[in-house]
Amino acid sequence: MLNLNYSNYEIIIVNDGSTDDTKAIAESMVGYHKGTVSQIKISLINKVNGGKSTALNAGIKYSDAEFVLCMDGDSQLSPDSLRFAVRHFKDAKIGAVAGNVKVVNRKKLLTDLQALEYIEGLNMARSAQSYLRAVNIIPGPIGLFRKKAIVDAGYYSRDTFAEDADLTLKILAADWNIYYEPRAISFTEAPSKLQQLLKQRYRWTRGIIQSIRKHKKLLINPTISFRNTAILWSMFYEALIWPTMNIAAHLFFIIAALFFGFSSLIIFWWIGLAILDFISALYCIITEKEESRLLPYTIVYRMFFILVIDICKAMSTIEEFLGIRMTWGKLERTGV
Repeated sequence: MLNLNYSNYEIIIVNDGSTDDTKAIAESMVGYHKGTVSQIKISLINKVNGGKSTALNAGIKYSDAEFVLCMDGDSQLSPDSLRFAVRHFKDAKIGAVAGNVKVVNRKKLLTDLQALEYIEGLNMARSAQSYLRAVNIIPGPIGLFRKKAIVDAGYYSRDTFAEDADLTLKILAADWNIYYEPRAISFTEAPSKLQQLLKQRYRWTRGIIQSIRKHKKLLINPTISFRNTAILWSMFYEALIWPTMNIAAHLFFIIAALFFGFSSLIIFWWIGLAILDFISALYCIITEKEESRLLPYTIVYRMFFILVIDICKAMSTIEEFLGIRMTWGKLERTGV
């Protein structure tokens, strides 16, 4: 954070009741430090554990700045990220800027597939949404906000497991616009084990469904805001309809192959999806100047990786509507 190419900012660390050495390490860093451009102040807030939303709110309320950048503890910003993101606030209607999240711990099959997913599946969608100034989720690893937009939205809430999605919808409902800046990059540590990945996606899915249900009046009443209704329906489609369709399509082709001898259907279907993913991935990798070695993963990306994720989404959706209790959970981090 001290290496950002920006002259006037403060770093606020929020220690949300940690049980390791975070408190001692953070306390040793409080004060002024030499940054890339100027002296940078580091402040620390120690609080009783209350969850991510309360930690973020504590830091936002402590700050007296006009703009606040929220990021995760397992992420690292690129030096120019703040400079590229903050310039969009020249538009008085921009309430927040979503950054570009990239996977830092690559060179493993599972993390490389997630790196491709972030590039093709998430960032390409945010680029499209940005044309409408209506990005539907400001990612936790990098989100820059006009503080007034957060105040208008009522800060982060604790009643969902996707506080970033909920706050984004509240900001849009408060009639602010949200932009996506691909050059504002945050490198984040992705789960390196399948169990940890499924735990993460389980929480994401249930949290997004909770956010949709919380804002359901916008889902069913486009007269309030047609833009927000369209956004919620796209989230509804991605979280509930698409996983069901994808799983059903796989089952259809498997049954057709096993019982009706149409095994060639599976091959042609797989080849067709792989070609589409290859073209999409090639475009995204070129525009983001990403690693070309990720392209071969398109062979297994849709048929295996996305299918596993969609099965996890479907199970999460069932449990959410059954009202099965869940907790935040803790992901294993290796500190790459």
